Amino acid sequence: MKTTHMQMIFLTILCLLTACNPAKSKQTDASGDSKIIETHQYAGFEKAHIVAYQKDGQVYFYNVEADDRVPFTEETEEVFNLKFDPDGRTIYYTVVRDGMLWLRKAVFSDAGVQLQDLLSLNIAKDKCITETYGDNSLLEYQNGKLLIRSDFSWDGYDFGTYHIYTIADNSLTTTSDSEEARKRFGELYQEADDRFVTENEHLFYLRNGNRICLTDQLNLKAMGEDYGATEVDYFKQTVSPDGSKVAFVAINSFGDLAHGPLCMADADGKHQQRLGEDGAGQYFPPQWAGNQLVFSNDEESEDENIGVKVLYITDSDGNSPIDLMIGIKSFDVKQPVK
Repeated sequence: MKTTHMQMIFLTILCLLTACNPAKSKQTDASGDSKIIETHQYAGFEKAHIVAYQKDGQVYFYNVEADDRVPFTEETEEVFNLKFDPDGRTIYYTVVRDGMLWLRKAVFSDAGVQLQDLLSLNIAKDKCITETYGDNSLLEYQNGKLLIRSDFSWDGYDFGTYHIYTIADNSLTTTSDSEEARKRFGELYQEADDRFVTENEHLFYLRNGNRICLTDQLNLKAMGEDYGATEVDYFKQTVSPDGSKVAFVAINSFGDLAHGPLCMADADGKHQQRLGEDGAGQYFPPQWAGNQLVFSNDEESEDENIGVKVLYITDSDGNSPIDLMIGIKSFDVKQPVK
């Protein structure tokens, strides 16, 4: 009788533990290399701004609206880089198998997540890491195509080989001709924005017929002839989707590359902030999550010979940076499904 009573207690506790674990996954086989995982931890995923970042080969999803994060535990392989599809439901990413990169995708819904192999990229992982700061090559998206670059060259401080994947027909094209890559994929670098002008070392935003100064509170100064810059210049200007915020990089010195802080301001010129002291040197471009800016910054670590990349997001009021994670190797931001 005592044994039976103990068994009943054990079964009751087990049932309670099972019921209280909403993230527990159930895997079912699907056709080909696809598998569907039923889970509840991605409920509301489609309608939120999601920051995905990779640290130590593991992907994490930070929900900006809910201010919480979950690990992408359904993917058990080492993830190298990642990119959201504009559809707001799909993420493409590469995994490392025997030192080589394979392309995969995951499709999210309130019902769960579906994982699928796409193809081998036939690129060694080590070929896709910069020799400057050890950054993982970006996975980029334009018009139904993905781009990953390999074969870093010190001549241009950039990668020299372009691997272009076409989503519609699951095909891969590789070229070392930048013009050919541009024709197949689209523009390879951010173009100048004619809504901005520089005068007397200040940046002005042309909006609704007004000229709004974005830098008069920042005390930006050129480092001088010894540092290759006698005047402050600006590039990488970007406006938030709702038009309320502006981010840009100020160039105040030159070495082998341009250097200067990443800055941000309200579109009316208020709440000007210096966010990172060398935004010009950052390989990963900043991205918008609504009117909050997500960006990375290289900072010192306990090992004086090795820096660490810290991921930040700005607050929506005063544009102050808030740290999200230390030691990331890749990140991207998903917009809500419209």
